[in-house]
Amino acid sequence: DNILIPGTRFLINVQDNGVPFDRTRLLYAQELMQNDIDAAIKELYKNPAIQRFEEINGKSFNPNSTVQLRQLMFDFLGLRPTGKKTGTGADSTDAEVLKELAEQSEVPGLILDIRQKSKIKNTYLDKIVPQLDRDSRLRTGFNLHGTTSGRLSSSGKLNMQQLPRDNPAVKGCIKAAPGHKIVAMDLTTA
Repeated sequence: DNILIPGTRFLINVQDNGVPFDRTRLLYAQELMQNDIDAAIKELYKNPAIQRFEEINGKSFNPNSTVQLRQLMFDFLGLRPTGKKTGTGADSTDAEVLKELAEQSEVPGLILDIRQKSKIKNTYLDKIVPQLDRDSRLRTGFNLHGTTSGRLSSSGKLNMQQLPRDNPAVKGCIKAAPGHKIVAMDLTTA
């Protein structure tokens, strides 16, 4: 009576209110992020190792192809695998591995940069815009009972709890209503 019912009422109000976004800034952020991605891709293809790899293979390098990426990293560049494997037993090329491999060559860092920028654009910016309601707010569900730890979970149009914390391209598009301010708080558990 003292916690669950008032907490549920509060969450219903938060859900109904929604998160206000600046649609113009979102569209601008999409364009800027795409320009950054295009510049990062251009930088990758200017790299002599990539040019030589394409020349030898007789086709364009696709950084999204894990098969080509493994060939480039481990066969062509001769980078030492980190030991991390995929579910099928192949050498991994995930973000953690690319970050480690970037200490051996600049190519993994260039690919990681493209992946990170593409993830921000595709996962957040591109998904928020079509989900906005007419009042430029995004309404999502907050679940009081969705976790065993007692924390909130989010579901619906967008998991608002997964917005990238340190990326102004996304968080900078959240806009306070006139006369209001956005306050950020991050609690830690010990």
